[in-house]
Amino acid sequence: MLSHVKFVNLPVADLERALAFYTDRIGLKLKWREKGSDGWDFVELGIERAQTRIVLVRRTTEGPGTEPALHFIDTDLRQSVERWRKSGVEIVAEPHPAPWDPETILCTVRDSEGNILLMETH
Repeated sequence: MLSHVKFVNLPVADLERALAFYTDRIGLKLKWREKGSDGWDFVELGIERAQTRIVLVRRTTEGPGTEPALHFIDTDLRQSVERWRKSGVEIVAEPHPAPWDPETILCTVRDSEGNILLMETH
């Protein structure tokens, strides 16, 4: 029986820029980083008290998709949005009720690599 997702790969064009974005602006923690002599670079990020990790991998395609690449649950979305706005994070869609549930508040932001992130709170 499955217990949890260990990690999800997030393709990025610039690992250093993405690492700074996710740690300094979004608030994830660097859990592990290892660089190989052949150019290999493994960057693993996490959320306090969460098992699932996010691994930044070099993008091999032309650009990011148009659908959300990651979906986060935030305990205080409005406060986070204000913090992100002050740090220069692009807010794509301001917090708004989800069409399927007015108790669920959603917003989308764009990361340093152009990926769309869906943020949700209840």
